[in-house]
Amino acid sequence: MRSSRPRVAVVVGASSGLGRAVALEFASRGTTLVLAAKDDDDLDSVGDECRGRGAQVIVVAVDVSDYRGVEHVASEAVATFGRIDVWVHLAAIAAFVPFHEVQLHDFRRVIDVNVMGYVHGARAALTVFRRQGRGVLVNVASIVSEVPAPSLTSYVTSKFAVLGFSKALRADLRGQRRIRVCTVLPGAMDTPMWRGTANGGQGAKPPAPLYSLERVARAVVRCAEHPRAEIAVGAAVKTLRVTHRVFPRATEWLLVRHLARVMFDRRG
Repeated sequence: MRSSRPRVAVVVGASSGLGRAVALEFASRGTTLVLAAKDDDDLDSVGDECRGRGAQVIVVAVDVSDYRGVEHVASEAVATFGRIDVWVHLAAIAAFVPFHEVQLHDFRRVIDVNVMGYVHGARAALTVFRRQGRGVLVNVASIVSEVPAPSLTSYVTSKFAVLGFSKALRADLRGQRRIRVCTVLPGAMDTPMWRGTANGGQGAKPPAPLYSLERVARAVVRCAEHPRAEIAVGAAVKTLRVTHRVFPRATEWLLVRHLARVMFDRRG
């Protein structure tokens, strides 16, 4: 049964891919939404879809690499709805190129969005949560937060950072039981990121097994409703985490060979 006082959730990175799916899943559950992303037109479209599912929605355009912009998202949420119950951060970009070929400005842009963006989101969200005395921050990371992939040095670096950052936040928040920090580690999904967003459009193929956006979105929303420190989504992802911890060198060698062949096979 839906509460007479719907939760207020901020979704940063809501204009496409997993962010859109998370927004729609929240909307289907009666959550009041603040949707933020850089793309105004797509963001407006997602907002309309969520309203079509009965949700109250505002949209706020933001560049997550600019802290003032992210802070403005939090301010708009509180000004409009009075509070923030959940902040989901998943805005990310990637550059698909070997490290010796990557332009340093492309590498820096990935770090600015994928690491500093999460830092900015956490600072904005936790400022509100501390004032309220409660709240749930969900950082969406990746299986490559633990197991590397080829030709994705900046992205892998950023996702390792997100996982470590979330762990460090939980350490800082020890004793504050009503403020939770969660990390979701999904496997590969077919999202616009694979078409290349940080290095002139050069992309790659997402490797199997592919998880549906809706399945991962449900896991993200469940994590927001029933917080856990870390969750991996999908049997293959869970198995890979365990295997890597037990046999790290062998797992990395086999996985990198497989991914290099699959992700950059231009046939078909």
